[in-house]
Amino acid sequence: MVQLGPATLDLDGIRAGDSNKMQITITRAGRPIDLTGTTLTAMARSAANATDALDAVITAVDEVHGVMMLAWPGDDVTTWLGSEVEKSGVWDLQMDDGADIETLVSGSFKAVLDVTHG
Repeated sequence: MVQLGPATLDLDGIRAGDSNKMQITITRAGRPIDLTGTTLTAMARSAANATDALDAVITAVDEVHGVMMLAWPGDDVTTWLGSEVEKSGVWDLQMDDGADIETLVSGSFKAVLDVTHG
């Protein structure tokens, strides 16, 4: 069997007001993907076809060894939640190498309002 779809990673507990940083190593067949020269983009929405996009901030940690830092900025999460205490949806992470766009990871997404907030 060949799985053509992206890896599944469900994110739960993304908190408004927090930095929500996670270090991720992108691999294929157990080997790191060289991310040099690629553009990585991650986004969450309440549904795949919704217009309420929440963009992640991605920074390279070690491009050659496929290591990146993905963050969901707390202020942006607060804005995405609006007046809701929690909101669920979907997210994905895509890589564009200039020739192809590939969805590497996707899954469910749940954000919550932080208890300590202004």
